[in-house]
Amino acid sequence: MGWGWVRCRALAQSCMALSGRWQLMDRVAAVRTTCPPLLCRRLGRDRVGRGRATAARPWDNAVRLGEGIVRVRANRESDGEDMLGLEAPERPTTILVVEDDAASRGLLRSLLEREGYSAMVEADGESGLRVAREHEPDVVLLDIGLPGLDGLQVTRKLRQTAATRTIPIILLTGRTSLEDVAEGLDAGADDFISKPFRRPELLARIRSAVRMRQAILSMETVRSVVAALAGAVAAKDPVTELHCQRLAGLAARVGARLGLDVDERDALAYGALLHDVGKIGIPESILQKPGPLTTEERTILRRHPEIGEEICRPLGLSRTVLPVIRHHHERWDGTGYPDRLQGWEIPLGARVVGLVDAFDAMTHDRPYRAAHSSEEALDE
Repeated sequence: MGWGWVRCRALAQSCMALSGRWQLMDRVAAVRTTCPPLLCRRLGRDRVGRGRATAARPWDNAVRLGEGIVRVRANRESDGEDMLGLEAPERPTTILVVEDDAASRGLLRSLLEREGYSAMVEADGESGLRVAREHEPDVVLLDIGLPGLDGLQVTRKLRQTAATRTIPIILLTGRTSLEDVAEGLDAGADDFISKPFRRPELLARIRSAVRMRQAILSMETVRSVVAALAGAVAAKDPVTELHCQRLAGLAARVGARLGLDVDERDALAYGALLHDVGKIGIPESILQKPGPLTTEERTILRRHPEIGEEICRPLGLSRTVLPVIRHHHERWDGTGYPDRLQGWEIPLGARVVGLVDAFDAMTHDRPYRAAHSSEEALDE
């Protein structure tokens, strides 16, 4: 998405206004941790997202920030826009048609434009490949029997480039034997349409391809936002640089030991990566203070799980991710925060992230103490 550190700094600064409006909360008990095998036995096998529902508490600045982030589009035209609310203008869905027969090209262009698509047409494989790389269309309709580079060769080359790797490709062909279909799929095509094509089938397959493209772009946008938010936390608190990345790996490994499925492990990794995102609203004087925090400073710091949840809510992340962000500082005996959950009320994902968070914190230097050894941390 082209976000730089200047934007991450702006993101951090925009949340600083939150710090003056927070109220007092109870003190938290000391964090305890354990090694992954014992951790797995203690945690049990609950679902990652399980936990008591809590009412949202509106912090206007954080909500506006999250909603502004999610409006950023994953196309290059948005790079020059303000990340805190300005949208790139919507553009029509673009279909690239690569067809050597002039009559078929004209028919397809006319049909697509009547349906509201923006159509680009090319007559050979080399031109089609060049246009696809330059314009990154939403869907490519590609004839197999092209002069020069044929459709299968063009497909393979598109799949070799990161910018065009996820563009849906629909092959147009008169050859529909099982061997031909397998060869096209192996080359990287997503779908086939037989010649002569029927209009309803063609349009239905294009709509399906467009939905797939939009879903992919949405996922890429979320991944980019997650990476930018994690970068903003690192920029705000350089003492804990790479802390969130380490936690994501540790949490995923613990999830694998617990027998969680791929989606649940992904939720753990995302939750670990974003668990401290609320700290972009915490003053640096608190995050980097070399001595003990005052009661007021501790209260401010302990609001970061709620702020992080509100910032991430508009991103449309899995419902199992937000509980990790909100509840990773809850404690088994109910002395944690922000909701004083206890025992099995605490979502499994939050328990995992809370424990690996404690382990990583103890085994790395902090402004107020030197790192412990792994053995010392496990003894805790």
